[in-house]
Amino acid sequence: MKAESLESVRGRLRASVSVEAVKALERRAEAYERGELLPRPRHGVRFPRGTISNFQDKLRRDENGCLLWTASITERGHGRFNVGGEVVRAHRFAWEMANGPVPDGFQVRQTCGVKSCVEVTHLELVEEPRRRKPADLFWEKTRPDEESGCLLWTATMSSDGYGAFHLKGKQIRAHRFAWELKYGSIPEGYVVHHRCNNRVCVNVKHLELMKTVEHNRLSGSGPKRRLGPSLGQSASPKAAPGRF
Repeated sequence: MKAESLESVRGRLRASVSVEAVKALERRAEAYERGELLPRPRHGVRFPRGTISNFQDKLRRDENGCLLWTASITERGHGRFNVGGEVVRAHRFAWEMANGPVPDGFQVRQTCGVKSCVEVTHLELVEEPRRRKPADLFWEKTRPDEESGCLLWTATMSSDGYGAFHLKGKQIRAHRFAWELKYGSIPEGYVVHHRCNNRVCVNVKHLELMKTVEHNRLSGSGPKRRLGPSLGQSASPKAAPGRF
């Protein structure tokens, strides 16, 4: 769907003062010529088959020229897109598809003020207002549970009941991030297991590494639980452990 003529797009180039905006609009003009909603991927970036068409199927043009994301939305109103099993912000994906990776210390912002908009000519790079350590951002989203000793995740949750932490536009499991903050990278062939059977717990004392094979065997022993007994209580053998 074409919201404006090719001549109109090129005309906006003359009024632009941003070099990045000029480049984005040039690519936009080329996309219009091909009859596409978005420019083709640049910079040698490769995506799983069907990714681009799947992305474009979730877009809708409004009367203001915004290209609105119509699928999953974050708590803050940004589009959420799954790329090969990895969840990313939709507007960031659109930017990187047209312009390449976002540099460290910068974020993508909508100039139109519409958080669900992924129109590349409505996006710009801005310096992050303040650079806080990921660990500080992480721990402020937790609260202790005195009865169980768990440290509960209070922010975004995944569809299967685990804590979800957003870092640089990507979503990762909260308990996994907590483990890596304390002990470093998780070895290949291992997962982080909840000893407390509480999927929203990020207390590293309640976490342990377990071989994937063994964990898969335990996970198939009964129904999955979001919450479980504290470490001081006996867990039911039917309660599946938290997993990643």
